[in-house]
Amino acid sequence: MSSLPPTMKAVLIERFGGPEVLAYCDVPTPQPGPGDVVVEVRAATVNLTLDIHTRQDGDGRNPMLPLVLGSDPVGVIAAVGSGVDSRRIGEHVAVASTLACATCANCTAGRPDACTQPRHLGIHRWGGYADYVRVGASDVRAIPADLDFTSAAAIFRHFPAAYGLARKAGGCHDQTLLVMGASGALGAALVQIGKQRGSRVVAAAGSDAGVQAALELGADAGINYRRHDLEAEVMAATDARGVDVAFENSGDSKLWAAAFACLARNGTMVTAGAHGGDEVAVNIKRLYRLKLRILGGTANTEEDFVATCDAAVRNRLRIPIHCILPLSRVAEAHELVSSRTAVGKVVLVPDRAA
Repeated sequence: MSSLPPTMKAVLIERFGGPEVLAYCDVPTPQPGPGDVVVEVRAATVNLTLDIHTRQDGDGRNPMLPLVLGSDPVGVIAAVGSGVDSRRIGEHVAVASTLACATCANCTAGRPDACTQPRHLGIHRWGGYADYVRVGASDVRAIPADLDFTSAAAIFRHFPAAYGLARKAGGCHDQTLLVMGASGALGAALVQIGKQRGSRVVAAAGSDAGVQAALELGADAGINYRRHDLEAEVMAATDARGVDVAFENSGDSKLWAAAFACLARNGTMVTAGAHGGDEVAVNIKRLYRLKLRILGGTANTEEDFVATCDAAVRNRLRIPIHCILPLSRVAEAHELVSSRTAVGKVVLVPDRAA
């Protein structure tokens, strides 16, 4: 007999559109199937691409409708299905955003991080804008029990990805890094990882407040790329050498090209986002003459999650939180993130906890 309530509050969308399509309503509470867990959601963040763009038009991801958004909930395991140890009930967990299919050749070979048919929580399966969410037991990871859920939602949404990007770029030990969008959560994570690994970090953001936030997280230099020439400022900050690694996660054609121009010989461009556009121009002569690399996409692994947990336990991670809103005010939260004026994450919590 399940101890879960028969119904729960959730934010349901039945069509694409503006914030008005977000319906805060009662829906049946999910029940665990074999190998499943049901997580009582305590917090979830609002993300520009995975939440806002999906709500607007599907973002080319072929989402299922009706849909509950929310790609990164954290909470407490409230119920388990057959085959799952009941002692896991009460465990504090983060839910994976990308869900492995468990059937492709890579998954069956024990490499779910290389799944060829990944699905996304809150896009292809009901997500965390709800009181409860059901996922496979393998899709949750235990998190430190003494970490508050609001911070945990932001940290585990972005730090595993940031650790994965740093690993993909070669580790980022004792190098010079350029972090674009440093006022955003992923940028803030990359600033901190760079400093933890002894690198010099140049943080770039689109506002003075964003630059200041990055400096407070430890960045060595800050640039407002809306007011200043990015390449000129980076060269001034690096004695005309340029940077070893540039992290650019907007896809904006002008910003991407400017960041690429900041690379030193043998430098690496890591791009992990496209909310600012979908096409950029590449200076091919510069690419091959300076022996540059361009790497795309995130692929965080268990190693990156463990690194996040370890740093979180030692209180070494911070993600600026702009505000915390109850789930019933989800439309307001979406409008705030869409305006791109928030410095830090907007976090939603169930109304019972607000």
